[in-house]
Amino acid sequence: MSIAKKSLDEFFSGMPTGSMERAILNNLTTLNFLQTPNALPSNKDMPGYIFFTRPQLNMQKDNIRNVRQMAQLLNNNPISVQKYIRCLLDPRLALGLYYDEKNIIPPDPCPIIDNNMAFITPYTNNAISCSGWPSIAAPTYRSEAGLYNESQTIIDGRVLNSESFDLTVNFRNTRGDVILFSLYIWVLYASMVFEGKLVPYLDFISENEIDYNTRIYRIVTDYTRTRVTKIYCCNAAIPVGVPVGDAADIPGDKVYSDANDTLSVRFACDGFRCFDDRIALEFNDVTRIFKPEMSDGSRDQYMERIPPALMKVFNFRRAYPRINLSTAELEWWTDRSLFNQVASQYVDLLGETNSELYEGD
Repeated sequence: MSIAKKSLDEFFSGMPTGSMERAILNNLTTLNFLQTPNALPSNKDMPGYIFFTRPQLNMQKDNIRNVRQMAQLLNNNPISVQKYIRCLLDPRLALGLYYDEKNIIPPDPCPIIDNNMAFITPYTNNAISCSGWPSIAAPTYRSEAGLYNESQTIIDGRVLNSESFDLTVNFRNTRGDVILFSLYIWVLYASMVFEGKLVPYLDFISENEIDYNTRIYRIVTDYTRTRVTKIYCCNAAIPVGVPVGDAADIPGDKVYSDANDTLSVRFACDGFRCFDDRIALEFNDVTRIFKPEMSDGSRDQYMERIPPALMKVFNFRRAYPRINLSTAELEWWTDRSLFNQVASQYVDLLGETNSELYEGD
C-alpha cells in the first residue's frame, strides 16, 4: 500500500464512514441498516488487453506463387512490409520445413519479428475498441396459469454459449498500412484455399484443421494493471470484413485523407467462454508453445519476471505474458540475458539493488 493511500485509510478510520478496507469487508458481511454513506470504492477496471493468436498460413514461395495478387509478398528485402507480413502470418517460415528429419526448405526469417511471440503484436498495440461479445441470457420456461393465475418459471436451457457471433475491432492505422495489408492477405489466402489455388501445410490437410483461424483473448485487469479480473475468449475466429475500399474515398477539400486513420474489422467467431480458469491455462499454453522457455520446468532457469520498478524500462522490449493461475496476476517475463543486461544499467544508473527492483510486488 502506498504512503498516501495508507495515510488516507488511517484518516478515514477515525471518521464515522470508517476506513476503505473496513468498508469493503462490512459491505460483504453485514447489513447497512442505517443506510449511512461509507467509503466503499467503486469497481474500477482498466481496459486491459486484447490478444490475437498468429495463424499458420502456408506462405512458402512455391505456394503463394500460384496467386498473382500475392506475388508482391516475394520481396527479397528482409525488413520490408511484405516480408514482415509473410513471417507474421506464417511462423514456420522462420524455422524452415523438415520432413523425415531432413531440411527441405531452409529458414527464411524476418529480423524484426520475434518468432517466439504467439500473438500478433501490431493488432494488440493498436486496438482501440472491441464490441460484440455476447452476454448470458438464460432461456426460461413459464408454466400455464392456474386457477388463481399462478405460474412458475424455471431455467429451460444452456447458458454456455457455443453459437457463432461477430466481433467488431477498431484499429488505429499506422504508417505503412501493415494492419490493413496483413488482414487483406489473410482473407485472400483463406479464399484461395477455398478455391484450391493455395494449399495449407501437409499436417493441416492430414489432420483436417483450418490454418487461417485465430483465437481472440480479451483480458481485463484491475486499476493496477497487475491482476486479471475478467477473461474472455472465442474458440476460433476469422477476419471476414476488411475495409480496403475506405482508402479509395475522395477526402474532399482535405490535404490528407483521414478515411483510413481507423480500421473497423469484423471477425466471425465461433463459441464464447468467460470467467473460466481454463482460458488462462490455455493462454499460458499458447505462450509456452511459441516460447518453450516459458514452460514450468524451464521458466525459472532461462527467464526472468519483470518487476514493477522496471516495467517502463522494458516496455517495447521482448517480453512474454503469463497469467499466474494461483494469484491471477498478469506477469511479464523476458529472457534472463536481456534482463541482466538492462537491469544492470538501471541499477548502476539509479543505485538500486536487485531486491529493491521487486519492491511493491
